[in-house]
Amino acid sequence: MGISIALPLLAAFATPQSKPAAPVQQPVAKWIVEYADNSCHVARQFGAPGNPVNLSIKLLPGRSSNQLVIEELVEGKAAYLEAPLMITAYPGEHKFQLHGRSGSAKSGSRLLYSVLDQDKLSLLEQAEEISIDHPGWNLRLATRGLKGAAAAATACEDDLLRSWGIDTAGFRAIAVPAKPKSPPGSWVTNDDYPPESLRASERGIVGIRLDIAATGKVTKCSVIASSKFRRLDDHTCRIVRARADYTPAQSADGASIPSIALFSYRWQVWP
Repeated sequence: MGISIALPLLAAFATPQSKPAAPVQQPVAKWIVEYADNSCHVARQFGAPGNPVNLSIKLLPGRSSNQLVIEELVEGKAAYLEAPLMITAYPGEHKFQLHGRSGSAKSGSRLLYSVLDQDKLSLLEQAEEISIDHPGWNLRLATRGLKGAAAAATACEDDLLRSWGIDTAGFRAIAVPAKPKSPPGSWVTNDDYPPESLRASERGIVGIRLDIAATGKVTKCSVIASSKFRRLDDHTCRIVRARADYTPAQSADGASIPSIALFSYRWQVWP
């Protein structure tokens, strides 16, 4: 059994071997903006209508943690795999590496997950095309127009902030966001999956809010979007609060100020 948990996870891995260039798959639909219970999605379909590739980016307000999900149709089920994911944005061939998780949660399709920080998301927004290189995956998608779709999701993000009791003006007025001192992916590992939750096949996405003091210390963790399992929700906040540490946010005049950070963690048991 493979286990995929606790996004975001960004780390350094050996660069995967290069593969032959994949043909460019053109979009077969427009970018769409989807309002979800705990996030805002931009999504588009590429390739042949009968054999599509679906690309979705889940945006959280502040966009420090954005989940990339790609889905392809396959025969049967694909095995779970954690391995480097190399993305190249064109023009300019801007390459960057992420940690990818792939596999089938159900028969007939396979998924590829990773997490983009704001800088990586910005590169994708500027791109006309992107290539995706992960073991068993070799795609090139004509993603032009993503920047406009992401901008259209801002209203959705503000609605989410208000639903969580967060002042939108204050949140967006922070000049320099708080920055984690260690990769957020190192705060939670596969070994942290609660054994009781594994045995009960509990899975889901936990949205959390971290309150960060002007010193950079995390003073509180709140669940803003439940996985529907109290055990997973409480466990996520407990371990993240214990391990997270920040360089504090700054106001326009350079003073250290309190702030918040928003994350979405996926707990997934793969067959």
